[in-house]
Amino acid sequence: MGRSVKARCECGLERSLAVGGSKQSFRTHYTFPCLCTQCRDVVSANLKEQPLACPTCGALDPIPYDSPELQGSQGESWVASCWMPDPPFERDMEIYGGEYKCPKCEKMTLRFAPGPCFD
Repeated sequence: MGRSVKARCECGLERSLAVGGSKQSFRTHYTFPCLCTQCRDVVSANLKEQPLACPTCGALDPIPYDSPELQGSQGESWVASCWMPDPPFERDMEIYGGEYKCPKCEKMTLRFAPGPCFD
């Protein structure tokens, strides 16, 4: 089962993003919010696809939002989490209610909030 998250920044950027996979596709399709430096957007990239690529522009350098370089403050509330057993990730990947780097304004003012689950 997957879930969605909402990304919102004070600069006006708003996105609804998938985290995880469905019952039918989780073995080959497992998405997580990433920052694409090429198209300067927040995207749901498929972590099971290697090399990791932006689904919008195809750039091979999207950065998962659990990366310390994108995190301004962790915040107290948990928004989304997933365990990735496959290389190159092999870790718990988590998003909190704190502040993250916005790809549009490049400030640490992007926030994530939980959205509905999906099958």
